[in-house]
Amino acid sequence: MEVDADTLYKVHNMATTPTGQLLTKEEFVARHIREAIVSGRLAPGERIRQQQLADELGMSPTPVREALRGLVTEGWLELKPHVGVSVAEIRQDSIDEVYRLRELLESRLAASAAPKITAAQLRELREINRSFEQAHRANDHGAAREANFKFHAFIWEVAGWPVTAGILNGLWRQAPWTTMSGVKGRERRTLKEHNQIIAALASGDPERAREAHAAHVRSGRADYHHAVGTEPPTED
Repeated sequence: MEVDADTLYKVHNMATTPTGQLLTKEEFVARHIREAIVSGRLAPGERIRQQQLADELGMSPTPVREALRGLVTEGWLELKPHVGVSVAEIRQDSIDEVYRLRELLESRLAASAAPKITAAQLRELREINRSFEQAHRANDHGAAREANFKFHAFIWEVAGWPVTAGILNGLWRQAPWTTMSGVKGRERRTLKEHNQIIAALASGDPERAREAHAAHVRSGRADYHHAVGTEPPTED
């Protein structure tokens, strides 16, 4: 995982949540690793060396070690005896369940975010979506995946439900991002659906935001099943 330590250290000093709270070094490292996994810079099964990562980020080993422990708990990483910490493998048999849980939880957080999101936060969310669009136009699937994750995580932060956001972090690491990057038209549909979510959030209407987000996740689920040639399981 190639990084520029000086740049990252400067970014860390400015890194905040959507509510303006500065990230701790541990939170910054965890965010950095999550985004690296989602973008594909870190692949399932790839080993993460604590000291090497600390050196790359220009930090002491302590916040890196604590971040790795937290990511193991969330399910992003696995601790294997005699091997160390590595990126968790994706379980193919759980992907549909992941989509259904994401629809339920993310749509609820979108509904919660709608009445409280500020004009400044909406501008930042639009900027994240512009980054997604730029990556899409450049055919940079890794950058598009990373911007997509930032878009969703931003809404979770605005909603202010940290326990649910933690659950969603665990669900997102199990999503089939490599498969989805190869689905024709998926990024274009995602861009359109993101714009619909932004419009719904800007309206302040919780139900509109809930449905816009739920429809977005359902669309991704349908595209996944089409890509792998399976039918979505019947709803319980």
